Amino acid sequence: MKLTLKTSALLLAGFLLLVDARSFSQEPAGSDQKSSTPKTESAKAESDEEKPEVKKPEENKKTGNWYIRQSPQMLKMFEPIAGSAKNSTVKVLSNVSSSKTAKEGQVALGTVIDSKGLILTKASEIIGKSKSLKIEVNGKKVPAKIFGIHENSDLAMLKIEPAGLGIQPIQWESQTPEVGYFLTSPNSEGKPVGIGILSVGSRRNLRGFLGVNLENVNEKKGSRVTNVVPKSPAEQAGVVKSDVITHVNGKLVENTQDLINKVQEYLPGQIVKIKLSRKDKQIDLDIKLGSLSALGGPSPRLNPQETIAGNKLSARRNGFEQVVQHDTVLKPDQMGGPILDLNGRALGVNIAKNGRVSTFALPLTVLEPAIAELRSGKLDPAIVNKPRIDELNTMIAAQEKEIEEKGIRKAAEESQKLTEEASKAFDAAAAEYEKHLKQMEEALSKKLKADEKHKKIHLDGRNARRALRDAEKAVEKLKSEKQSLEDTFK
Repeated sequence: MKLTLKTSALLLAGFLLLVDARSFSQEPAGSDQKSSTPKTESAKAESDEEKPEVKKPEENKKTGNWYIRQSPQMLKMFEPIAGSAKNSTVKVLSNVSSSKTAKEGQVALGTVIDSKGLILTKASEIIGKSKSLKIEVNGKKVPAKIFGIHENSDLAMLKIEPAGLGIQPIQWESQTPEVGYFLTSPNSEGKPVGIGILSVGSRRNLRGFLGVNLENVNEKKGSRVTNVVPKSPAEQAGVVKSDVITHVNGKLVENTQDLINKVQEYLPGQIVKIKLSRKDKQIDLDIKLGSLSALGGPSPRLNPQETIAGNKLSARRNGFEQVVQHDTVLKPDQMGGPILDLNGRALGVNIAKNGRVSTFALPLTVLEPAIAELRSGKLDPAIVNKPRIDELNTMIAAQEKEIEEKGIRKAAEESQKLTEEASKAFDAAAAEYEKHLKQMEEALSKKLKADEKHKKIHLDGRNARRALRDAEKAVEKLKSEKQSLEDTFK
């Protein structure tokens, strides 16, 4: 559905009316609205009597421009615009790992660019998921194959069998509107998932990269290298740990931040002249800058507020040749879909959630050459990766040959055999030890029982002897008494 300028104007007018509606207070939640003229107590009482307090619904406590733009009323108004891309926007599905099982879920959106089944999406969201990739459109799911990957723009082209799906190529708008223009991002059901405003026009998002970690040098100019990233431009040029970089293209480096700023003035692929000191030597190097994304590096350090309340950002959100920025609040798995103007035409493709209220989109000036390369088929992963796969196969064969020639495998097998024999001997000794330990435990138990029996017998004997002595004493006493009586009658 192509909207006329009149329809667009009516939409904007409706937006302004919605913003002005009394159901949406512009005061921050929880604040007291105060008049510039103080009220007397009587006036306040009269006002309270005339206007009894009415408790507002809980949802009306959410205020501000963003909430108004995301309100059901506003999203409803933008449905005709989003609906124009219903058959041109698809869900990209894959197996999503959880703590227990892997289940199918959305990993991105896709933009249809050809009725024959070619679809653009965000590459870094589908890498490693090619075996389970599917496209869902109009309630139907079909397998998808990666047709090509354009690393610089983080775009992937997917290929599906389009029969019976009713897909249509997206309609592009070549003219980027002015900053402040309203935009919307549709989902695969033709509904707006968010409404935003164009914040920044097309600008470069690609910066040169040396590949070093740095620290300031105490009381001296320059910046000291604390680590060199493997395979980075710096490593390839010969930079090593503890080097102190003092100049970039003849300009003195004040400190670490100054070095970063100077390097980022240049694009990947450009050559910069670096002067550094290594111990007592001065060394000049020509370094061809790379890009952070080319090495799979992380995005720049975040302001913690950008990820407040669990807000997630795209894993790759920098290193693009050109981007336009808008403030539509989207999720990382909603990248890859189109961003539409008020006429329902696509200005570009959402490529990265860069902040809490910041999304990057690739404009048509970037998309057109990238699509041409992807269509050519030369960016098919099977073709792109073939030289490296061949190189790895050669390296594997050479390593296996070396293993055989040097007897490494035989030595390892003999070592394994000896290890197994030693393990068996250990197990036998352990079993023998357990056997003797059990016998010792049994003997100890018998000894303890014998000790107990001996103690009992000894105690019983002692008691018997004591009893005998006592009895003999009693007999002697009786005899003594008897003798005494007999002596009396003599």
